[in-house]
Order: sequence, then structure tokens, then C-alpha cells
Amino acid sequence: ETMTMKTITREEAIQVIKAQGNLVFGVTFVKKDGKKREMACRRRVTKGVTGKGMRYNPEDRGLLTVFEMRKGFRMVNTETLTSLRAGGERYRVKEG
Repeated sequence: ETMTMKTITREEAIQVIKAQGNLVFGVTFVKKDGKKREMACRRRVTKGVTGKGMRYNPEDRGLLTVFEMRKGFRMVNTETLTSLRAGGERYRVKEG
């Protein structure tokens, strides 16, 4: 049985990601070097967090900080997000 894919905006996709809390979700986006990147990750991970914080706000740069399973903290470029799997749903992120 194939899951239907809902089409959502980038802003809606960010809200879906944030609504996951610390549940695992999947994202596909295009990296800075043009390569497609898929990852299974979650947010609200505190392991390894020093409390020092970052020198910039990632959201100001269209980035979301996530914890990629078994790899550590990574950034997801929300500007180039193409699809999302979360809460048993599949989403296609529309341009613009």
C-alpha cells in the first residue's frame, strides 16, 4: 500500500518538524554543494550539548539543528527541503 504524499509549504514543513518533539523523522534536502541529502534525525537532543550555544541563530540562515541518528548534530537547510517523513505521513515540500 503506497502512502499518499501531501504537498505542503516550507513554513508548514518547519512546523511539522518542530511538532515532532524528540521523535525521529526523515528529511530530504539539497546540500550547499548541490548533492541530495537524506537523513533520519530528531530534535531536542541534549547529549553532548555544552550549554555554550552557537555563535549565530541557525534559523536566521534557513537552517534547523537536528541530531542525525548515530552521527551527531547536523544542520538541515530548510530553504532546499524537498520532502519530509514524519508522524506516519509523507510530505512533498513545494517550491517558493
